[in-house]
Amino acid sequence: MKTIATRPKIGVFVDNLGPTQFSYFLLKEAHLLQAKYDVSIFQVRAVKPCIQANCGIFNIGDGYSFDGLAVSTDLFTTKILTECLCPKRKLFYTWDLEWFRSEERDYESLSGLYKSLPIIARSHYHANYLQSLWDCDIVKVHNNFEWFSDKDLINYANK
Repeated sequence: MKTIATRPKIGVFVDNLGPTQFSYFLLKEAHLLQAKYDVSIFQVRAVKPCIQANCGIFNIGDGYSFDGLAVSTDLFTTKILTECLCPKRKLFYTWDLEWFRSEERDYESLSGLYKSLPIIARSHYHANYLQSLWDCDIVKVHNNFEWFSDKDLINYANK
């Protein structure tokens, strides 16, 4: 019987894929890695992607059964991801320092979200703020979804 090699799975949990720098860089990196990895994007609000997507785009509800490396990208998707039981590994990629604009002003609940998953920070500036304010675990610093090409992080999914 022939064994079929499967590509490592990466699932990214986002609010939407509308016309933003965030969406552009995510879809661009996902396109570059599609040959090596099975990339899926789970969005809260179904919005037409800002550029052509060469990966699977699903409703956020489908993320509950995703079983690869799952990455949240904001506080809301982090809350959802912490409730998902299937992903092998979970990470939080902080693209933005969104607590400045958050309606949630409860330090305890925000702190709990920032401490719930290991974090990839977008910049050293972000990492310093996150560590000093929330005392959270920063595993890497990568700009504009460049962590997709970090083999150490991708291999983290297969542990």
